[in-house]
Amino acid sequence: MGTSDNPLFAASIIGAIAGTVLLLAGLGWLVRRAARAVPRPRRPLLRLALTGLHRPGAQTVGLVVALGLALTLFVTLAAVQTSLSAEIDRAVPERAPDQFVLDIPATERARFEGLVRQTAPAADLNVVPNLRGTITAYGNTRVADLKALPDGAWFLRGERGVTYSPGVPKAARWSRAHGGRPIIAAGHSSRSTARRRKSSAWASAIA
Repeated sequence: MGTSDNPLFAASIIGAIAGTVLLLAGLGWLVRRAARAVPRPRRPLLRLALTGLHRPGAQTVGLVVALGLALTLFVTLAAVQTSLSAEIDRAVPERAPDQFVLDIPATERARFEGLVRQTAPAADLNVVPNLRGTITAYGNTRVADLKALPDGAWFLRGERGVTYSPGVPKAARWSRAHGGRPIIAAGHSSRSTARRRKSSAWASAIA
């Protein structure tokens, strides 16, 4: 929690987990008390099973906690899956590519296109250039000199990949005749200019 970018959120998660464990432990204790209070059945098998829930050394509380946590995990996974499915259905257009192929070497583009045409002649193939690299600085600030990344600066972590085109964006602050070092302009919440180590590759979308 001390190294989290959002300590309050991390603390709430830890508190929720601790509260769930305590609730399940209390439920296990109630099951044990109820088993002790219930009249003993006449059938030996049922009487033995009921006695096993409250006898000294019985792991009733631990079993209830384990089963409860497992059920909670299944419910959480189901909720996450439902949320992801809903997000995909909402965000992905009706006509989306069936496959994405990344990091095709620029020298292998013609060979790749030939293989696709042999396998699926009617495929709608869209090949675009892809630049991969690490942001080393933005403005006059080196990323390596930062003790902690600014809020929302997820793009400064690790390697990133972007597509590009010959045209200059309308929001660019440099002209088409720019002959200096490689630069890139990022908009929205990441408005900055960054130097990137470039590697040439291609990405394709097949529909």
